Amino acid sequence: MKYSYLQAALGAAIYVALVLTPLAIMLLGPVPAGRGFWMEFGVALGFVGFTMLALQFTATGRYRDFAIGFGSDNLLQLHLATGVVAMLIILSHPVVILLADRQFLHYLDPRDEILRALALWGVTGAVLLMVTLPQVKPGTRVFLEGPHGTFTIRWDSPLGSVFVAGGIGITPVMSILRTLAARGDRRPYLLFYANSSWDEVVFRDEIVELEAQLNLRVIHVLEDPPEGWEGESGYVDGEMLDRHLPRPLDEQFYYICGPKPLMDVVEQELARRGVPLRMIQSERFEIV
Repeated sequence: MKYSYLQAALGAAIYVALVLTPLAIMLLGPVPAGRGFWMEFGVALGFVGFTMLALQFTATGRYRDFAIGFGSDNLLQLHLATGVVAMLIILSHPVVILLADRQFLHYLDPRDEILRALALWGVTGAVLLMVTLPQVKPGTRVFLEGPHGTFTIRWDSPLGSVFVAGGIGITPVMSILRTLAARGDRRPYLLFYANSSWDEVVFRDEIVELEAQLNLRVIHVLEDPPEGWEGESGYVDGEMLDRHLPRPLDEQFYYICGPKPLMDVVEQELARRGVPLRMIQSERFEIV
């Protein structure tokens, strides 16, 4: 199932309504005397920010349902963006209140209320640590989560599909190509495979085998090609896509996986050429 733009707009409207629900609830009862615009604005930021944070946890449990229509990568990017916005709103909440009324500074004084002060200082320290977290050094123990995503082939495309991979982003594409070969699929497929140099091209021998098994054409793109190289060089851009993409463009499915700059350029160039977003599947490794 693919969701329409109208359904997407409706979903956005529902999200905004849920975020503003706490403010609407407060208006149902007696309205106390105002404390000044900035004070009320700071309090409202707190309600909105923490509501967005709660929705972050709620929405993660429904990824599988929504990813079918919008794509897992799009949802993860939206999740990341709304998380950043929620964090900025929550950080602005105490700043605006303190600027509106300095008397709230005594909340940080443990001599006044030790548990409250410890909680506030703890939250402040955690936020500062998160914002200023240094680069992770090799050998550091980390927590890994996943796998996630719906980067899978669409079987309802009679015209075949186009794959754009960069570096190790070829890995999920290879999984798809192996499945197609195992099923004896004879639809036409095109693969752009970008790398820094020929020595960094992984799965070279297997890709050659897949070309023989499938109706597959491979375009190798090298940033630093060897002497005598006759293939594409530089970066995947709009002109390169125009030279090789099969027509009609808006009836192909596109699968993109690789470094962020490559994915951003290809997604934008496809959109400029009239390819609907629902025809583009992206898989990003950097989601946090």
